[in-house]
Amino acid sequence: MQSAQPGGGVWLQEELVKLIEIADRNGVTIISDEIHADIIYKGHSFIGLSSVDGDKHVSVISSPAKTFGLESISNGYIYTKNNDIFQRMKHIEDSMYQGHSNAFTTFATIAAYENGDA
Repeated sequence: MQSAQPGGGVWLQEELVKLIEIADRNGVTIISDEIHADIIYKGHSFIGLSSVDGDKHVSVISSPAKTFGLESISNGYIYTKNNDIFQRMKHIEDSMYQGHSNAFTTFATIAAYENGDA
């Protein structure tokens, strides 16, 4: 992993491929927390783990909360094409009464991604 700046690092595509190979050999499901994906240091680019894996066994959790200062509203999301993983995560989310949203959350998230800037 190359060091981008103090407090952060950027995984190279080759490193992500190796990580997926290790997980695959050991039957490990990867849940990639990509909440800081929108905060990238100059000269680097973000490579989402699911774009490297082709959605074989990777799930991504994220939120615009950190990037856009929306920590006070429930606006995280889970992305997976694996229905078994989705159902398990949904069950956990429901058991903690987290499976809710409201119009404010929805519109704040859309506004952040469509109109947010540096």
